[in-house]
Amino acid sequence: MKKERFYNILFPIWMLVFLPTPLWFFLIPANYLIDYLVLRYCKKKLGIEEEKFLLKYTWLVCLFGFISDFIGALFLFVCLNAITGPEYHDVIQAISMNPFHDIRGFFLIAVGIAVAAFFICLCNYLFFKKGYEKEKAKYIALRMALFTAPYLFLIPLYW
Repeated sequence: MKKERFYNILFPIWMLVFLPTPLWFFLIPANYLIDYLVLRYCKKKLGIEEEKFLLKYTWLVCLFGFISDFIGALFLFVCLNAITGPEYHDVIQAISMNPFHDIRGFFLIAVGIAVAAFFICLCNYLFFKKGYEKEKAKYIALRMALFTAPYLFLIPLYW
């Protein structure tokens, strides 16, 4: 029986969500900063006077974002494993290496981003509607989804 070895296996950038890597030392503070800035913008626009608003909610919103990104990446992982056959080679390459390689793969990556954005919006809306008016909760949730969706899923691997 012949043994096969894999010396170098490339994986899509969105797979970093599943694997704890030293890159997380950059990603977690960067996500926190972005969430903080979006919440600060929302606080200012909505006239929320609560002093500890940012300190109180930024970590939780950041956690919602990571969970939602994980769900979006899980969607892409399922798509990648469900697509088989040589006729889908370009789609597989687009999902795993370069989203701009094939329009169908780009579409699936865009759907993965939209899935994550949906869950970011849903989690934030359900959380903020408990303490704020529905319109304020909706405003915050939509801004969080729009500005914090995982657009990095679109980065080609060779970059």
